[in-house]
Formats: sequence, C-alpha cells, structure tokens
Amino acid sequence: MPGSDNLTGFKRYFQSIIARDEDGQNILSTAFTRTTYHHPSLPKVLVIYKGNEKVASKLPHGNAKNEDSKKKPFVKTMPSLLRDMEDKVGDSPSNTYRKMTAAMPRDIKVQAAQAPRNLKQVQNTVHNAGQKLRFTRDSLYNLHVRAMDGNFVEEIITFPDLIVIGWDNNIANVFDSVLQIPQSIGLYYDTTFKLGDFYVSILSFEEKEFINCPTIPLFFMIHERKTSETHDLFWRHVKKRFPALSSAKNVFIVSDEELAIVNAMQEHFPHIEIYRCWNHVFQNAMFKLKKCGIKKKDELGMYVDDVRHLLSQPNIEKYNELLLIKLVSWSKVFCLFF
Repeated sequence: MPGSDNLTGFKRYFQSIIARDEDGQNILSTAFTRTTYHHPSLPKVLVIYKGNEKVASKLPHGNAKNEDSKKKPFVKTMPSLLRDMEDKVGDSPSNTYRKMTAAMPRDIKVQAAQAPRNLKQVQNTVHNAGQKLRFTRDSLYNLHVRAMDGNFVEEIITFPDLIVIGWDNNIANVFDSVLQIPQSIGLYYDTTFKLGDFYVSILSFEEKEFINCPTIPLFFMIHERKTSETHDLFWRHVKKRFPALSSAKNVFIVSDEELAIVNAMQEHFPHIEIYRCWNHVFQNAMFKLKKCGIKKKDELGMYVDDVRHLLSQPNIEKYNELLLIKLVSWSKVFCLFF
C-alpha cells in the first residue's frame, strides 16, 4: 500500500474462531475473514470483512475459571477505549468509569465493546499505565503514590520507624452519626494482627443503627513496633478526626491491657471507660497455664471454661462468689493470675 514519501504500509489477516478443541486451542476457519490495511504514517486502518459472519462463535474469555464465566461469550473492549482509559492516569478510576459509562449510547451491543466492562477494568488499566510511567518500583515510593492516588492513607512516617495511618471518610462519617444515638457504643482496639514484618492495629466500632449491630473497622495503622509513641500518634489522629468523641458519654473501649495502649487512650480520652478484651484474657490464661506446667488439652479447656464462666457473671458480687469456689480447685500457681 503506497503512502507519502513512497513508504509502504502493511496488512494483517485474521481468521474466525469457530470453536475450541479439548486442549482449549482455537479451531479456525477461513469461511469468515478480516483483513486490515495499516497506513504507513497516519493512524488510519482500513478493515475488510469477507464471508459469512455467522460461522464465527462467541466464546468465553480464555482465562475464565468459574462455570458462569465459561458460559458467557467474551466481547473484547475496543483498543481505542483502553487507550482513552490510559490517558486518564491521575484522575480517579471511579470518576473515569462514571464519565465513560454516562457518555455511552443505550444500545447494549454498542456498550459491550465501546463501554468499560466494569470499574475493576478501569482500575487495572489505569494502574498498569501508571506503572509504566513510574521512575522506580521502590516500595516506599509506591506507598506514597498509592496515598496520592486515593483518599485512604492520611499520614506516612518513615523514620525512625515506618508508620502508616489511614481511614475511609465514608465510614468515618457513619461513626459520626452513630455517636449521636443514645445507646452505648463499643470501640475495639486490636493490635495483634501481623502483615509480614509489620503490625496492623485496627480500631472498630459497633454500628448500632443496624439490628445485628455489626462491628465495622474504622481506623487502621501499620507500624513496625508497639511503642508508646506509636499508639499515642494513633489516638491523636482519632481525637482530631472525631472531636465529638472527647465529650461522648455513651462510649467504652475494649482493648489489651498493654501499658503503652492504655496510657495513650487515657491520655486523649480520660473520661472513657476502658475494658480488657476477653480474647486477651484467654490468651494470657493459656500462657500462664502452660508456664505452670498445665499443658493437657482437657485441663486447659477446663480452666478456660472456668475463666469464661467468671467473666459472664452479671455483677462483681456474683463474680467474687464464684471466684472463691474456683480458687479451691485451681492450681495454686494459677490462682496468682487472679
């Protein structure tokens, strides 16, 4: 194909896929073909179809795993649309998806090829395009890029320890509304999660506006060490984001009895009652029992059941009454735990 300055373009031949064999390989046919002629210097392509298009089969995506996906014919997204997505690097993928979908015609057949398949496709395309533009793949650099691309990470400290604090503002707004209701609200602070070489501390709350009162994660902190400074920084962010929490009368906190955690909570919220987490009580009891030489599964289960029974008492009087009974049968060394 002659072009400007005697340059020559090129053409490509495509055959139609009519089925797949037992090994998943495509079975091709020349009954329906496509030929593309590419201009040598301009982004122009001439496409010619020949034959009967009905012989081509609509097959699922080659990477389809579950049975539902295998039954659905796969329609490839137009390359020009993918390039448009790549050009939107820097904009929010959700905004890109919304704008592109709103601009599409109502025709389902047109939307299948010319509209984004879903939000995940836009996110992946934008992310892959952004990866190509990055100067480095350093983990700290990528962490900061992630923080700039989204609305979750609020603070990053890299020295002397890495600390990342973040939250979702939509969930934070829900907690703001929950603070206005008269019912008692539980906050749960857990620092026992591990993510590779880092700890993940999570503050959750009871969503009392639902019948089953689900516990929803609210604040997150990734940190290298469990220090007083680390927990103090976390609770300073909580206090700043939720000023109403400083005067709330219907809130209590459940957490570990670790001194660094308790001191940080009491420093920023001295009026809020703090309770010891049952799970940590059982873990400490198991540790104490094994240290006392009690390692048999049935004995360990008996002691843990006794502790759970104690914690289930309705008041301090019932608790002390039952404790006196249990102390008679318990190991003398374990009795010092209480």
